[in-house]
Amino acid sequence: MTMTELVACLQCGLPKPPADRCTSCGMTPEFGPDRPSPFAGATLWVMIGVIVAVFALTLAVVGITA
Repeated sequence: MTMTELVACLQCGLPKPPADRCTSCGMTPEFGPDRPSPFAGATLWVMIGVIVAVFALTLAVVGITA
């Protein structure tokens, strides 16, 4: 049986395993070196595309109404 080191939950302060969700408040684990970035790959390009589309639509509406 191995002992796991407990860390304090950032929201409620209760001890929890570092890779698990807090059983008290439900907060998910924080980002760290072993967690994947949510802004990598396809997600990043979709966000860029949405920002460019909103900018282009705004520019078109302003150009038409001016």
